[in-house]
Amino acid sequence: MKQVILALNPNGFGRLIFNIFIYYFYMLLLRWLVMLGEKIAFYRKKNNLSQEELADTLGVTRQSISLWETEQSMPSMDNLLKLSKIFEISMDELCGKISIEKEENDYFAKAETIYDKDLLTKAFFHLGSKRIIFITIILVCCLFAFIYLCITVGFNNARTFSSLVLSVALGIVLFRTIYGIKKGIKESVVQNPSYKSTYYFYDNYIKVYSVMKNGSATRQYYYDEIKKTEITNGILYLRLSNLFIAIKVENLEPKEKVIEKLQLKNSIAANNSNTIKVLLLVLFILSIGSMFIGITINALMMELSPYPLYAGSMMENIWVLLLFLPIPLTSLVMGIVFKNKNYHCIQNIVVGIIMAFILTVFGLTSFLFRNESNHDYAYINRVESIVNIDFPDKGYTSIEDLNYNSIVISYTRFEEEDNNLFIMQIRENYKWKDSMSFIPADMIEPYIAIKISNCDYYCLYDFNDGIYNYVQSRSNHEYYLMGYDLEKELLIIIDFIY
Repeated sequence: MKQVILALNPNGFGRLIFNIFIYYFYMLLLRWLVMLGEKIAFYRKKNNLSQEELADTLGVTRQSISLWETEQSMPSMDNLLKLSKIFEISMDELCGKISIEKEENDYFAKAETIYDKDLLTKAFFHLGSKRIIFITIILVCCLFAFIYLCITVGFNNARTFSSLVLSVALGIVLFRTIYGIKKGIKESVVQNPSYKSTYYFYDNYIKVYSVMKNGSATRQYYYDEIKKTEITNGILYLRLSNLFIAIKVENLEPKEKVIEKLQLKNSIAANNSNTIKVLLLVLFILSIGSMFIGITINALMMELSPYPLYAGSMMENIWVLLLFLPIPLTSLVMGIVFKNKNYHCIQNIVVGIIMAFILTVFGLTSFLFRNESNHDYAYINRVESIVNIDFPDKGYTSIEDLNYNSIVISYTRFEEEDNNLFIMQIRENYKWKDSMSFIPADMIEPYIAIKISNCDYYCLYDFNDGIYNYVQSRSNHEYYLMGYDLEKELLIIIDFIY
């Protein structure tokens, strides 16, 4: 009864009307303020103005513009009038509700996308593809280095072991990268099993309505915020500074307008050209395989050569890698050409540069160290005249001249008939011994000893004193250490200073 009386009291009735007016005024002001911040940002970007430029025009600070757009403060009436003149719109359009409803129905394209496991897998792997490709290429290079070092210097070497450790480490990084991507996909599916987004494409921005397990959200992105657009395998990818959007092209209605708006006509043409895609893929595979093919051919040349193999045998014919240089160069050129046409071919450019560099460096090594090895049998004849031991007149020899420590090593193989006669001569000649026990332990370096340790007969000649199998002193003499391996039918001669 008291409340009714108060309501009928003039003072109480006026207060009630005043409260209702204040309530609706603040509700209207709040609604207007929320819309206003969004509209200031929209029309500023529509007119290609930065916050600083708009602030300079209005005579305010950039922070003021930022506060208006983020709806933390409200511009004065004077600034609202200035904004309407700058944007060339009416006050009703800037502050009213009518234009907002018009914008909501003014989109030119729409797309609905459900982020299922298939789409998330493609998007996640597309996002991490560059990292995976980079790690894979470095891993392949390390494996090449490991194989090469195993052949040239052997497994028991610090560089070989280091390349193996690096290869294993890169393998672990690659595994963790792929595993991390798969884990991220699984977690995304579990957290949002029915994650659906609807995209509305307007003239200046994209509005996104997302429905997730924990609720819904609305976001808006302007086209000038998009860093990169591309279409790969029927999916439109939009990269923003802190966001990665994936939309199936088949869901775009109409997709032609979106493609035109995002300037993706060339990209669609590229993805429709299966011939070019297959060509780029083949070039990518051949570029990676060019090193394997070159090394395989080099190994065949070594095996088929009649000359004995030695530590540097691989480097002698490594020039064949240069024959495969056009493959990665073609991949590089094609990658650059079609990248400008919006093809997804960054891997062709990366692998083209790396493999072209590797093939060039290793291929030129054959020419840089050409003087360190030869097959001149005249060297054996010269040694024969010095040590006064008969060698067959013909044979196949490989000579390794190690200039860095004044050592020359020759590996010689004779024809079958000459070889049998030479073995008989060794067994009858007192100059040849069946062990190296007469040689001082510190006389020859360990890696030289390994090369000759498997021989069955040995002979040491002191060039300065002209004596056999005896070391008088460490007087900087030149020695010829000869060994013969019956199993391999190989004569090894080492010329060194002791």
